[in-house]
Amino acid sequence: YTVGGGIFSGTVSYDYTSDEESEIGLGTSLIVSGASVAPSITWNIQDRQFDASVDVGYSMFGLDSTYTLDWDVTDMELTGTEASVGYTFNVGNLALTPSVTIPFDDDWDRGTTAIGLSVSVNFGSNGS
Repeated sequence: YTVGGGIFSGTVSYDYTSDEESEIGLGTSLIVSGASVAPSITWNIQDRQFDASVDVGYSMFGLDSTYTLDWDVTDMELTGTEASVGYTFNVGNLALTPSVTIPFDDDWDRGTTAIGLSVSVNFGSNGS
């Protein structure tokens, strides 16, 4: 469930995982002049495990960049980070976004780099 609007929003979530565990999440985001900060925390009820994440990003003129820090709050340790960048090309009713994501683990070893392409199609507005 998400509430808010404008520059601030908050989210509460529940997830029943494939491991048959329940997770409750809380998140918030603040976006001002293209810069964004989005901290969140997740509680795994069965494992009594708290994990936190902070996304810091900037978006301007179609260029999007994000850096994510992931923490195991229960053990007070960094579990990984991720850097990503993408650029959106608008072609008529299409928006094409090539992107690159580079993950790092808790020892700062680089993981597998992912290269992606997102395609969005605008079918027009509903007139309201």
